[in-house]
Formats: sequence, structure tokens, C-alpha cells
Amino acid sequence: MERCTIKINFSTSNSEPEAHYLCAITNSKPVRDFIKSFSSAGRGFGTPSVMEHVGIPKFDSRNPLHQNLAEISKKCHRLKLEGEEKEIEKLEKELDGLVKKLFDIKQ
Repeated sequence: MERCTIKINFSTSNSEPEAHYLCAITNSKPVRDFIKSFSSAGRGFGTPSVMEHVGIPKFDSRNPLHQNLAEISKKCHRLKLEGEEKEIEKLEKELDGLVKKLFDIKQ
């Protein structure tokens, strides 16, 4: 699975779950692919302003979908520290499906 690092300064979070929610969304394949569509070939991953086009819904701690996204991100961070790459790959597939649901992506 292709991985990349997004370095952006677009938001502060009010809680750990909110931070993980944002991390889950920005590291998902659907959002990475969308952001790449704004990048010129050979010019890196784009500017932070590209995030204005993503339209991430505000975190709602009562929304089960938002909670699931935050929890998957938290698990992925823990598994990364433990060197459990295969488990991370499984969670990333689940994450991508949830992000598609969040943005109502049908494919």
C-alpha cells in the first residue's frame, strides 16, 4: 500500500479523539488521492490550502462514524509503535471504507 506523509497546519484539535479523527481522514486513500489531484507532477504533495477543498465535517463525539475513525487512527498509531504492519494494512482498508461512507463516495 502506498503511504505518504502529509505535513499541514490547518487545524488544532480540542481532544485526542478529534485529533485522531482528523488524522484518519487525512491519511485515508480517498483523501490522499483527492489531494494528489491538486498537485503538479514533481511538485510534491501540494500546499496546505488544498485542504480547503476536502471539506472535512466537524468532529462530533456523539457520531459513531466519527468515533470509529478516531479509534482506527489510535489503533494504527499504537500498532506502528509495535511494528505490526500487517494489522495496520487491515485497519487501513476498513478506514478507507469509513471515509468513503463519511464523504458518500459510492465507488
